[in-house]
Amino acid sequence: MKNNHHGFSLIELMITVAIVGILASVALPAYQNYTKKGQFTEIIIATSTVKSQIEIAAHGGRLATAGSAINLTVADGGSNGIDTDISVTVGNLATLTTVNGVITATATADIGSETYVLTPTVNGNRLVWAISGTCVAATYC
Repeated sequence: MKNNHHGFSLIELMITVAIVGILASVALPAYQNYTKKGQFTEIIIATSTVKSQIEIAAHGGRLATAGSAINLTVADGGSNGIDTDISVTVGNLATLTTVNGVITATATADIGSETYVLTPTVNGNRLVWAISGTCVAATYC
């Protein structure tokens, strides 16, 4: 007598579905953090344009210094085409603002409302950027 088995038993299918479910529950949070990290990287890259404008103004000697902090408003006054207070929207991800040379990137609630702050100081004849904000300690920044 020939015993032909075709297909899978119900137990085998249930075990397979359980394994796939466990793998998905582990992979989904990692994927979400990866996505948020990628989006915040885009925000950090967007700050480089504003950072470059401030560095160009500093290179031209148009930034006054109060101690080691930069005072963009006093030195520039908008006369060289570099805005003293800049507000830029990065798609639907964040808003970048600058006040007196300090660049603040504030992410939307979808990305966790994290902040990334760049503060310039004068060191010799160059600018040194200090990074602060809540994004520094976040897991996906």
